[in-house]
Amino acid sequence: MQSLAWELAYASGAAIITFFFFQAAAGRDVRKPREHRAGAQGRGCAGAGERGERKGLLEVRWVNRTPQCKAGWAIQRACGGRGSSAARTRLRPAGRGGLLGPGPCLMAFMKKYLLPILGIFLAYYYYSANEEFRPEMLRGKKVIVTGASKGIGREMAYHLARMGAHVVVTARSEETLKKVVSHCLELGASSAHYVAGTMEDMTFAEQFVAKAGKLLGGLDMLILNHITHASMTPFSDDIHLVRRSMEVNFLSYVVLSVAALPMLKQSNGSIVVVSSQAGKMANPLVAPYSASKFALDGFFSSIRKEYSVTKVNVSITLCILGLIDTDTAMTAVAGILNVQPSPKEECALEIIKGAALRQEEVYYDSSILTSLLLGNPGRKILEFLSLRHYNMERFTNN
Repeated sequence: MQSLAWELAYASGAAIITFFFFQAAAGRDVRKPREHRAGAQGRGCAGAGERGERKGLLEVRWVNRTPQCKAGWAIQRACGGRGSSAARTRLRPAGRGGLLGPGPCLMAFMKKYLLPILGIFLAYYYYSANEEFRPEMLRGKKVIVTGASKGIGREMAYHLARMGAHVVVTARSEETLKKVVSHCLELGASSAHYVAGTMEDMTFAEQFVAKAGKLLGGLDMLILNHITHASMTPFSDDIHLVRRSMEVNFLSYVVLSVAALPMLKQSNGSIVVVSSQAGKMANPLVAPYSASKFALDGFFSSIRKEYSVTKVNVSITLCILGLIDTDTAMTAVAGILNVQPSPKEECALEIIKGAALRQEEVYYDSSILTSLLLGNPGRKILEFLSLRHYNMERFTNN
């Protein structure tokens, strides 16, 4: 219920932002009602309800009581116009201007109905939210971090060490991993180990999880962070690049998760998938990389639904990151992308917080609108409703 309330609040907020966006795109000032045309009586909602009157781009006409146009009746009431139970209003576009510009009556409707509803859902979410993050949540936890020789992965390992976790890190560079492990122990890690190897080798990926499990004596959290990088260039015909991106950035994540799942089921643990805004929206120059990140969203979001209905108590946190100030990212976007990067240290901490709180998604970016616009509340509400059409008993009873 809490999740649905948050999605509805999300949807309401998105509707409000969309309304203002289209008003701005149409060059209209939503704060000032348009002057009525012939037969109008003043501004705003004055004289509402008179036959044939036009308000902005909406024409209000009285019709006999019908089961239609309940939204129109609500708008008429929000405008303060006269009406009774024997009358309804019908709204339609009024001439020029197309479909943009809902007009002052819709603005009044939003103020009177939509904004309070949004406030109710936000208040419900706030007061029923999960407990706040505490560093001691990670004390003694057994955690794997991939791609941990530098950047966000290394910073996550350091944060986990400060919190007293047991850490196993992996990447290709053994010399760098030795330094990371040494610093983790200095920071207070309960234990720290490394296993060097490449995630291009699926056999290594599977064997790594087994080895890490033995080193840790189990597993509480699997943080999947490694990627294969590619330069930002228009895609031509390099199928090998697409295959490598899908294997390292996506398929190895699946292999690692499958290998770790038995241990995570025993500990009611967590899978943390570090993804990107490129996996939520289309951008130029990163087609192979973007394809692998969209695949992560599709696969792990679907698995999360399956775990929910089959009562598998393993959380999946998908982390949607913007531009972060890692050396690799800064080199890739130099001279191409003019965006202010976010700090990797803070990004790493936010990922750990979201994972510890078992959040479904974590958004980290310099823009406050990112989570609202990329969260796609419409999709999530449809996913919630579509579950009613699935007969999952044949799977849950086995």
